Amino acid sequence: MKFNKFHLEMVKDKTFNYDNTKIGSSIDVVKLISDLEKLENLTQETMVLICLDCKNNIVGISEIAKGGINFCNIDLRNIFKVALLANACKVILVHNHPSGDSKPSNADLELTEHILNASEIMRIQLVDHIVIGENSKFTSCVYMLRGKEN
Repeated sequence: MKFNKFHLEMVKDKTFNYDNTKIGSSIDVVKLISDLEKLENLTQETMVLICLDCKNNIVGISEIAKGGINFCNIDLRNIFKVALLANACKVILVHNHPSGDSKPSNADLELTEHILNASEIMRIQLVDHIVIGENSKFTSCVYMLRGKEN
């Protein structure tokens, strides 16, 4: 019988010093992403995954998908593959809307529900899924699903 042997490893692309080592709020996330990724300036949707340890310290950041002007195809397996390789206890997803409107689409909310369900099974908490628009305005998909405003 033939089969492939695989070896997985995470490669550090760059090392960043972040003054606030813990993520305490959505505002901390938006500031971090604005400083590092400049998502609000991009002309195509881009999804970034922030991996956290159990004390909300950042252990890694990875761009996990890039799409068009109004979509970004996300594979749930990629989210959890990166989280597992980073040894994360928690994750935060962030993506931009090139239109400038930070209101999540129905597809964004549906994706968030799928990730919430998968995160329970994987025991990796989805802390938030944030959509960033113009001028660093943002909306939390998780809070919207729970019927709260941010």
